[in-house]
Amino acid sequence: MIWLVLWIVHAAWLALRISILILKHLFRLTLSLYRWAGLGTGGALGSARFATNWELFLSGARRGRGPIVGRKGRSFLRFNRDGMITVFAPMGAGKGVGVVIPNLLEYRGSIVCIDIKGENSAITRRRREEFGGVRILDTASPETSDHFNPLDPIRIGTFHERDDAEALARLMIVPDEKTSHWDAKTEGLLACLILYVLRLEPERRNLCHVRTLSTLPPESLKELLETISTEGPRAAAEIAASFLSMDGSEEFRSILSNTEKATRVWTAGGPAGEISRDSNCDLGKLVRETKTIYLVVDEEKLDIYAGFLRVTVGSVINALVRAKNLPRPKQKVLLLLDEAAALGHLEPLERGVGYLRAYCTPLLVFQDMSQLRAIYRRAGSFLANATCKVFFNVADLDAARFVSEIIGQTTSLSHNAGTSHTNLDPIRQQHSLGQSETGRWLLDPSEVMRLPGRRSIIIYRSDILRYPVLASKVNYRSWRNWQWRGKYDTWPSLASKPAHVRA
Repeated sequence: MIWLVLWIVHAAWLALRISILILKHLFRLTLSLYRWAGLGTGGALGSARFATNWELFLSGARRGRGPIVGRKGRSFLRFNRDGMITVFAPMGAGKGVGVVIPNLLEYRGSIVCIDIKGENSAITRRRREEFGGVRILDTASPETSDHFNPLDPIRIGTFHERDDAEALARLMIVPDEKTSHWDAKTEGLLACLILYVLRLEPERRNLCHVRTLSTLPPESLKELLETISTEGPRAAAEIAASFLSMDGSEEFRSILSNTEKATRVWTAGGPAGEISRDSNCDLGKLVRETKTIYLVVDEEKLDIYAGFLRVTVGSVINALVRAKNLPRPKQKVLLLLDEAAALGHLEPLERGVGYLRAYCTPLLVFQDMSQLRAIYRRAGSFLANATCKVFFNVADLDAARFVSEIIGQTTSLSHNAGTSHTNLDPIRQQHSLGQSETGRWLLDPSEVMRLPGRRSIIIYRSDILRYPVLASKVNYRSWRNWQWRGKYDTWPSLASKPAHVRA
């Protein structure tokens, strides 16, 4: 009988210990999940913190097929929503290794990529061919380049002809504060010449011939404008007549100077002129099929070919907007605009941020915040419209302050201790201890600039993810990215090979 009682007591004690152990582990698990999910209450003086794994999972940033913007643990961080991505990183910080090339290797939709030095096409061309046709507009090797004629998208003989010509003329003018007063008139003269050239035989229907006409002596140009005003298409005739009235004036000479400057890059025999003499690139296929277009420009010639990049990228944007009645592709066109500052103030991009999100995902890469502010007067609005902002290797104080302020302040406890005594009784002392809450930046500007080179800060729009992400940069050559092994080539060993690929 006694042994039975002892057995029951021992069993009850064992069950109690097991229950306590289970409750202890459940409590720890609940607390861990609570902290992991970031469900703690915010502080009175600030609730800034970095996003948790649970929040990243719920936001969808760790899954999907959108553009890659970073890495968190074993997962890529992606942008799967409509909108624009802006990346800020100084020269040599790994923009190509961490953003541009990973997306060229992974993204399954169409891509238009500004390719500095031809590095991106040399490394990723073979991989992009697996997804669809590849075109390379190569100003470094025009003899082996594909071709695109910016006049081809103009809808000749329709109500849109003049608007299309004026849109192209606007893209040809690289904004310059010194000559901005004459830009509107220059745009009109260029549109007039474009409308005239559209009616010529096919071999002269290109920007090379527009360049030739723009460099005519003043007397010859006056005769041409008189011919256009009487025999040219109605839209061109109206514009030509307005310029004949200012013949010989100082204003007209300034307009001619601006026109010559806008067409300089399209000189016959030059790289851009050779590439644009005819076309084997159908921009409409970017929506209907999976295509890749590389725009290759040597880094030391970015200023020279800024007009070429503006016209080509602007033509792509206009083509995407015109395709709005076509069925939307499974994955939108990705505009990988490395060194976006070279494009200057691209009006279709600034004005079209709101509606472009339905047709494409622009990914703009800037070296620093000052570069953006110098190009876009409404830089604050431009940044506000960026649905995803990526910062790494921040080196300018302006960007560091922006990141620090947008992340916000957090509440921290400060401890203080003190000792006091009177002059009459130096032996007896009073000690005090206390603590209080204080607010501080989660990362102050100096801490932002001191982040390790492998770290990046990603800020999604608040309806996607409420808190910033302290992420890691992607390196396509890292052992972690085993899925890309053998799918990319090396550079510059392939840079000398022809970049001409027929889709």
